[in-house]
Amino acid sequence: MTCVDNEHSRASETPAEKQADDSTASQVYSSSQAREQALASGKHEMIVGYESYELNQPVDGSILKRFVGPHQDKSQPEVRLYELKDGVFTGDYTWGKITTLVLRNGLLKAVFVDYTVPDGLRDRPEEAWSYVRTLRQKIVDEYDGRLVKKDRFYLNPESPGTKAWQGVLLIEDDGGRLLAFIWKGHEVMISCWEEEFATEVREEMDLDKQRELPCRPLIPSL
Repeated sequence: MTCVDNEHSRASETPAEKQADDSTASQVYSSSQAREQALASGKHEMIVGYESYELNQPVDGSILKRFVGPHQDKSQPEVRLYELKDGVFTGDYTWGKITTLVLRNGLLKAVFVDYTVPDGLRDRPEEAWSYVRTLRQKIVDEYDGRLVKKDRFYLNPESPGTKAWQGVLLIEDDGGRLLAFIWKGHEVMISCWEEEFATEVREEMDLDKQRELPCRPLIPSL
């Protein structure tokens, strides 16, 4: 069994893997808030968002033009959902990608990014792991290690139970913002939440299972 966790993953990497990790540049955020919260190492000590999407900030209209929407949530008229479907070409394969932005009163409250493994790799998770690992490392490179609550990946068909080729990276800051990275073999689910919005959605979904807002992915107990 091969299990990579946050305490041992760097030590277990091959030289080639380490070089690939180190060559992955951290996402650069331009807001003054993000710069103020960056450590001397260049890593953030609070969750600022995912990719170029910054939590609790407005999203530029030129960016939203690429998205389909807005879709209005009937139970919360002030909430708008925007969705973008595209792909990421990795050299040999194209990964499907769906990005969903959730805005409330014009400010970004959640980001969901779902990746699907290309058909040619669906039966070869050991090859799909290369890109999954790159996505994970971009997040790890960006945040102070003290924010990492879980970082565990099972990378072998001999992993116990149904855990083979699955993993989870969970990051949470002192303000309660969450960033979750979940790999289920055939898909990757990334979600980034403002704390108060995540709490409200969880509470209301317990009462109303028919809500139109995207569900916050459950964190696997790997």
